[in-house]
This record gives sequence, C-alpha cells and structure tokens, in this order.
Amino acid sequence: MKKTLKQLALLPLFFGLLAMVACGKDDDGKFPTSAFDGKITAVVENGNAYNSVVSKVVVMLHWHNENGHCIDEEIANSNYSNGNFTLTLPILDPKTLEVLAEDAPQGIKISDEKAKIGTVYREDFHAYNNSGNKVGEFFYGKYDGDFITSVSFMYADRDVTITGSVNDDGFVATYNVSLKKGWNKVYMTTDNRTKAEISTKEVSGVKWYFQCERCEPDVEPVVVTAIVENGNDYNSTIGRVRAAAGFYWGWSTHSTLAQTTYSNGGFALILPTVYNLINIEEFFGGNISNRNARIEFVMFEGFSSTSGGFDYYDWVGDFFYGKFDGDFITQAVYMFVDRDVTITGTNDEGGYLDIYDVVLKRGWNRLYWTYNGTQTEITTNPISGLKWYWEEDWNALVHSSKVSKHAKFALKNMLKKNTKSALKQNTIFSRCKK
Repeated sequence: MKKTLKQLALLPLFFGLLAMVACGKDDDGKFPTSAFDGKITAVVENGNAYNSVVSKVVVMLHWHNENGHCIDEEIANSNYSNGNFTLTLPILDPKTLEVLAEDAPQGIKISDEKAKIGTVYREDFHAYNNSGNKVGEFFYGKYDGDFITSVSFMYADRDVTITGSVNDDGFVATYNVSLKKGWNKVYMTTDNRTKAEISTKEVSGVKWYFQCERCEPDVEPVVVTAIVENGNDYNSTIGRVRAAAGFYWGWSTHSTLAQTTYSNGGFALILPTVYNLINIEEFFGGNISNRNARIEFVMFEGFSSTSGGFDYYDWVGDFFYGKFDGDFITQAVYMFVDRDVTITGTNDEGGYLDIYDVVLKRGWNRLYWTYNGTQTEITTNPISGLKWYWEEDWNALVHSSKVSKHAKFALKNMLKKNTKSALKQNTIFSRCKK
C-alpha cells in the first residue's frame, strides 16, 4: 500500500514504544550507550489534579502478524500517583518490527533499506481509572503559538538515517532523522497546516500533558433509524451493521460504538457517549470558538456475517445518508463533541473553499456537507430530503452526478479533504493498516 504525505507527518507521534525489540540489543543484551535507554519518567502538567481520575497508565503496541493482521498488545504499564508515572519500555519480539523503507515515497532517502523500526502512537499512552475504564491519554510535547511539537520514542535495529522532504498539495514534511541502534527520541514540529519538520535534534520545553476523555457525565444516547433505498435488495448481502469510530486512520483503528442486525432493508441502533476523541482542529478550519474541543465521527459499515467479530474480510461496504440536487451533493454525518462549540468563516484548501455555519452542542450532532465541485458548505442547519443509501447505489449516483468528476463523495474522502492537522498526515512509519 503506497503511503502518502498524510502518513509522513505522524512520525514522532508514533515512533515511541515499539522501539523495545530484542533484535535491538547488543551482544551483551544491553542497549547501546548512544541510544535512549527506554525509561520514561513523566511529570504531568497540573498532574495532581488528575490523581482522583487516573490510577494506571498503559502503553499499547500495534504490529502486524505473519498474516498481515494488526495485533494490539499491552507492552508496559505503571501506576499513576502524585501527578506522575514512571515506566521502562521492554524489549520486544523482533516480529513486531516493521521495515522502514517499505513503500517510502519519493523524496525520502533511507540510508539502510533493511533497517527495521518499532513504533508506538501518540494516542497509545492510555489512562485508566480505578474501575478499569479508559479515561484519557497522555501527550508528550509542547504548544508554541501556531506550532505543536510532538515527541516519539523510536527503536531501530541498526543505525540508520532518514532525510529529504515530500510536498503533497502544499503540505511539506522535511526529515532530518539520525537513528542509533536502540531507542531514540524523535521530534516533530508542525504548524498543523503547511509543514512539518521531523528530527532527532532535541527540542527544549517539551512536557507531559493529560487529555481527559471521560471527565464529564454521559450524554443522552441517540437512536439512528435507517430505511435504506432499495434496501431489501441487500438483505442477503448484509448481515450486520456497525457504527464505527476512528475509521480515518485505517481499518485496524476502527472501534465499535454500536452494532445491530440488518433486516427488511434497514437497521436501527443507539449511539452512546464517546470518550476516545481527537482535537477539533485536526478536521476543521474556519473560526473555532473553542480550540480545545474534541470530536469523533461515525461510519456505518455493513458485514456479511450475522455474528462474530468485525474482520476486514467480512466487510462488504458502507452506508451513506444524503441526497443529490442538480449540481449539488449533500451528505450528512453524525459527529460527537465533548463541549459546546461553533465554527464560522471560511477556509481555502488547495482551491476548494469550505464555508462554515456550525453550532455544535455537547453530545451527538448531525452535520451537513453540501458540495458543488468548487466549494463545500458545512452546517448544522437541517437539510430535508436526505435518504439512506447502500454504497453500491450511492456510488452509482455520485458517478452520474454533474460534480462526480470533482468529488469522490464518500464520507471517508470528504473528511480527508477537511483534515487540517499535520498530526493526521500519514507517515512512512504507518500504524497498523489493512
């Protein structure tokens, strides 16, 4: 799978905790002195304020097995007390390492194409309460005006350098990374819109922060009832429906919010409170009234089986809620937000103009994207006449519409176009993907 620049800017967010791999040891079993030793002592900003909320810190690792499936594995944990935590990253099995040069884009030079690395992602420092519920995540970095610096801990199985730059539609990621065998600290500084600089040169002033996801009471759940156009034609194709979050990262990061059976040409399910959220600036431009707001979108997926897990090979397509009106395509999406926030104004992304008139309330909201090929109007004001479509029928309507040459108007692509943060750009060091 070819990686794009949207993978490139994630580098330091996701390098960290995979670096603990057995093949990274010297012959005497110790880490080389030139590398970071894997011990993390985190003194969290305002950390004592979370002593009653957080009791345990868990580090998760994502890696591919021999069948290409993504494995989620706990690799380290620590108690949280007095506003801090300490843990040592263990040495990992060599099978968890990924080939660094695989599918690297043009413009990136890797000194040793056989080098392998281990990577842990920013959102994989999980915080849990005494009841065993995930309540948030820890982030290591700093905020400096329009710039964000994120720190990762990357393991390499040999000395290797990554240099060069990639320009993707005006977003430039520049690499100046020199990894030593063993653990390394990698820094990414980005303005979230046009550039990212990824380097092993130390950036001063970085700190640990806690991002709380479950510090407020649950909101009222929302019932979604879908009568699908030509829905009975798919009764034998679709067995179950899943409301999935996290789909913009790739298949392996989809999480199940709700599920139900598909029957008689439709489905109904209940969307609960969501806690694993992302910053609103990672998806929206314009004037955002509260830039600390955190959000999540939902994708409605269809599966052929009527029971069991949600394997990629059992997935048969997605559902879409929208309409076609002459030169315009409208699609509605369900979005959860952790606080009241408004988005107004405009944003120009590579020649496509986004116009915002959005008023979000804490909990579930329905957003409407209306697109005509050159601009998108995004609003929470209700638009009538929308219908539910199965992917096959939706794509047929898109391709027959007047704006089809401009818009691959599936939800995933629409959200991808609106992604603003370099933290969501892909890297050559990708997390688990299908």
